[in-house]
Amino acid sequence: MKFLRAFFKHPLLIVIISVVLTGAAGFFLKDLEMDNSTRMFFPQKDESYVRLEDTEAEFGSMLAIGVSLEAKDGTVLTPENIQVIGEITDRVLELPNVEDIDSLTNIDFVADQDGAISATPLIPDSYTGSDEDIAQLEARLAEWSDMYNRVIVNDDGTATQMSISLRPKSELQLALDDAKEALQQAKKGGSAEEIAAATKAYKAAKKAKKLAPPDSKRQQDTLYEVKKITEEACAGHELSYKFYGDPVVSDNCKSFMLSDLLRLIPLVVVVVIITLYLSFHTLDGTILPLLTVLMSTIISCGLMGLFHFPFTLVA
Repeated sequence: MKFLRAFFKHPLLIVIISVVLTGAAGFFLKDLEMDNSTRMFFPQKDESYVRLEDTEAEFGSMLAIGVSLEAKDGTVLTPENIQVIGEITDRVLELPNVEDIDSLTNIDFVADQDGAISATPLIPDSYTGSDEDIAQLEARLAEWSDMYNRVIVNDDGTATQMSISLRPKSELQLALDDAKEALQQAKKGGSAEEIAAATKAYKAAKKAKKLAPPDSKRQQDTLYEVKKITEEACAGHELSYKFYGDPVVSDNCKSFMLSDLLRLIPLVVVVVIITLYLSFHTLDGTILPLLTVLMSTIISCGLMGLFHFPFTLVA
């Protein structure tokens, strides 16, 4: 208590310390990451989330980006449009975070082959874009309508969609999982040196994962690449396109959040200034409380950047 009484008798020292703390925390604002993915709000250690991860590890990712292509005039089942769909499919499959894609040019068709049921490509390798090939494609779509109707094509054949499955975990997360499993195995029957080495590797992997950008950044980067590929492939063609899925929702949340902040923060500052002036009728009584709020906000957000806590829609 004596120290506090003595400390508060030196207002200049308090101001200097506050300014230094604000400046130091403000330096880490550059490291503040925005994360609005829906999964980050789930309890990561809850049994249901663990089951979700186990299911994805066994059956494939449930995280997907959807792309809808619609012909502006007539059917989407034309050689030109199919070529565009094939180009998008091939280029998207080359992206590092894409696990698989279901599209008109990359989906199976179950057929009778040499007296046995066999899964072959819906559009065979012999496809040339001829009228006969298009007729065969339309017949196959009609033959197995329960599989393709409203999944790959719509009812009247004017639109098609692609489902792009993303890898549920980043390379750093996979490395962390492997390091954790190796540590558990070492603790079961390894030597002291093996346990020490596994512990060191696990701590290094955990630190690398913590310092890495949030997983939503990986999803958004992939989304931007998919958008770029789609826009380039559709340029000059009579096709309109739309994007949907969890990464799209997360990206829109980020855009809405930034838009709200840019509009609301100036409005809040104006309201606070007016309220403070009407309350105190002095310049000091107006500016000093506003500076306190500004400094505390900078320190809070700077600490979030320093300790890699993501800035979310809730935050």
